[in-house]
This record gives sequence, structure tokens and C-alpha cells, in this order.
Amino acid sequence: MEEIKIQELIQDDRNFNQGTEKGQVLLNRSFENFGAARSVLIDKNNRIIAGNKSAKTAEAHGIDDVIVVDSEGDELIAVRRVDLDLDSRKGRELALADNMTAKTNMDLDYNEIRRCVDELHMDTEAWGIKDIDKYIERQTAKERREARAKERKELASSRASKDADVTPIRFKGYSITPTKEEYDRLNKFADDYYEENGVVIGLVGELLGI
Repeated sequence: MEEIKIQELIQDDRNFNQGTEKGQVLLNRSFENFGAARSVLIDKNNRIIAGNKSAKTAEAHGIDDVIVVDSEGDELIAVRRVDLDLDSRKGRELALADNMTAKTNMDLDYNEIRRCVDELHMDTEAWGIKDIDKYIERQTAKERREARAKERKELASSRASKDADVTPIRFKGYSITPTKEEYDRLNKFADDYYEENGVVIGLVGELLGI
């Protein structure tokens, strides 16, 4: 057994799990309420195999010391929390926090998994990923939807002040002052067009300053 500083742990620069915003919120809440619970797994070079986000969050919460137990995988290593009883409220809530955080904070990077398959000939089928390309297609589609949703949110925000108080629209040297109803119709048309095509162009785009 050895004691090192948490700064000596090395994050996995190819971590398959990207994590989620909600998952990180739960992870922070877990450390705030219960401190360190689950251990992390490191290799012989102190690189983190499992528990990258837990280690980073622990450091952010002021945990500085790490107890390292060496193993070759032929022993099960248990962390004993002597301050807890499983059948207490805190013990059971920690069990719930552990399960829900793990579930919520999972967002796999299938492109990185594909790269490791190509480089290291990893077996993904044994772990439930039978067709990596299909997972990559879904991930790409998800990223596109999120990007479009972000663009739409920014678009709506940029128009918010205009919606509240319609001002004259200047186009090709002309000044036009639409009614609130007309302006709302232009906005709806722009939203519908954007939903179908992912972009707003042409006259409506220019009129709305998009």
C-alpha cells in the first residue's frame, strides 16, 4: 500500500465516456454530501482506467491524498467506509447516488472507440457493441441535432429584443416598419424553414437580420 497525491494521477486522454452535464451535477452533489465513495482504477503508470471524472471531481472538492493498493487482478479490493452503515439513511442514499450518477453520467464517444478498434483490435461485440458504425451514425445525428438546437436558441435570443419592440427593418435602402403580427409571422416562417433546412437564407433572413 502506498500514499500519493491526487495530482500524480493521470487522466485518460482517450476516455470513452464523455460524461454529461446532468451527470456532473450529480457527481458534485455526491462528493458534497458523502465525500469519496467508489475507488478509481489506475494502471502501472498511474494513468486512470476507470474513474477519471471521479478523480477530477475529488480534486475539485479538496481531496488531496490517494491510497494506492497494488494488485494483479487476482484479488477483490474493497473500500471500507467506517463512518457509514448501509441501512442508515446516509448509507442507502449513497447507494442510490452511486447508481444514478453512473447511469446519468454515461455518454460514450463511439468515434474514439472505433479508433481503438482499428489500432488495438479491441473486441466490442463482447461488451454489447455489435456494429460500431451504426453507433457512430447515431452519435453523429445526435450531435447535429444538438448543434441545430443550440443555433436555434441563439437565433431566438438574438431576436428577443426585436420581438418585444418592433423597430423599422432596413433592406436595400428601404425602411419598413411591420406590425407586431407581421413580424411574428416572419419569425414563424423563419423557424419553420430552419426546422426543415437547418439554415435561414434569402429575403426573410435579411429582413430579420439573421
